[in-house]
This record gives sequence, structure tokens and C-alpha cells, in this order.
Amino acid sequence: MNRRDFLTTLPALPPAVAVAAATAANAWGADERTTELKLWYREPAKQWVDSLPIGNGRLGAMVMGIVHQERIFLNEDTLWSGCPTDGNEPKGPEYLKEVRRLVLQEKDYAGADAECRKMQGPYNESYQPLGELQITFDHAGDVQDYRRELDLDTAICTTSYRSGATLITRQVLVSAPDQVIAIRIEAQGASKLRLTAGFDCLFQGWHVDGGEGDARICLRAKAPAHADPNYVNSQNPILYDDAEGKGMRCEALLEVRAEG
Repeated sequence: MNRRDFLTTLPALPPAVAVAAATAANAWGADERTTELKLWYREPAKQWVDSLPIGNGRLGAMVMGIVHQERIFLNEDTLWSGCPTDGNEPKGPEYLKEVRRLVLQEKDYAGADAECRKMQGPYNESYQPLGELQITFDHAGDVQDYRRELDLDTAICTTSYRSGATLITRQVLVSAPDQVIAIRIEAQGASKLRLTAGFDCLFQGWHVDGGEGDARICLRAKAPAHADPNYVNSQNPILYDDAEGKGMRCEALLEVRAEG
């Protein structure tokens, strides 16, 4: 029985069993008020691994749900370090002959395994995070009734809370047809919604075009020319090169559209 079937059978269970089953469902992160499949929390994420993930296969984001400064980590699946290279080992055929000799003639399987490693060629390059979108809010009152959730049916991440008498709702999704990360922020109540948005990035030399008051800003950066795997002990694991083709150039565009 999967989780959906488990949740839909709760009303048919005896009362005592239903209470225990509902408690187990909440432990898995199902909404306590419905039988919808949701991951929900009463506090923001404290670290990256606690963020809620959304994506469409190409674009991805991790949403922390922080009240006063939302942090959304951005990903695009083609952004890697390095540049196109030939990853083949030119001496591969020679190593293969030795592997066959060790296996077929010497029965030295440990030696053959060590020889196989020489055929693997150099390490490939490393996937790179695009950057971070930061949205800073100016709230007038104390925050109450906080909740963040990820709806597993709609793939929408929602953060909601009350600031004074105003209900703030923030929804984030990644559209497959439009190929964008969309964020909708609403304020229902007497207080106005005041916020500033900007980018942060780990790459050297990144910059943002556009400034305060602009409805559109653009993050521009250049990925490293080489990045060693994190399991390799290296004194200089990240290398940058200003030459064209030595590291990918990348952009992230943010556009704000106000309603009402």
C-alpha cells in the first residue's frame, strides 16, 4: 500500500486505529487537516538541506521560507565548470591488453582492477550552482501563524504568516511550459507590502546589471575553468580563466510585475 492509498483509507478505520494512523501520517509530513500529500513545517529552514525543493527538470530551486529575508537557491542543469574536452584515455588500448593478460593468464584480479583504473581518463568537471535570489521584507508587526509547505501534487512551495493584521502569502513554482521560476507574493490586510530583491553568487567577478527602483535586474557571471571533485585533496581545487571558452558564461534575469 502506498502513502496515498494509506491516507484515503483513514475514514474507514475504527476510531482508535484512525487516530494512530493519522498520527503516523502526520509524521510523514501529510497535512493534518486534509488527506492531501504535503510536506509542512512550523518554522523556516535553518540550513540548505532543510529547504523545500522545486523544479521542472531543467530549472531547480531550494526555498528556505525565511520570514524577513527569503533565500532561494537557483540551479540550471547545463551549468558546469570547464569546457568541452576529450575525456578518453589515449593509452586505453595498451592498458586493456595488460588487463586481459592479468585476468586470463595470471588470474591476478586485484592487479587487473588496479590496471583498469588507468583506463578511466581524467575526472569530469563539476556541476555548479547558479546563484541565490534574496528577497528582503520590511514587516510592520510581529510574525504569527507561520507555515511553509510543499504540495506534492501541484509542486508549489508556499510560505504564509501574519505580520500584525496582514496575511503574507508567498508561492514559488517552476513552470515547465514557460521555463521560468515564478514567485507570487501577496499581502491581504491593512499593511502595504515592502520588499527588495537581489542576487548573490559564489563565482568570482559576478555582477548585477540594474539597480534600485528597476523592475528588471540581471545577474551575469562566469563559471570556473576547472573544478576538482570534492573528494580529491587539492590545494587549488577551483581555477578561473578570463579567456573566452574557459568556463561557461551564465545569466539569471529577475523581472518584477506588480498588481494592484
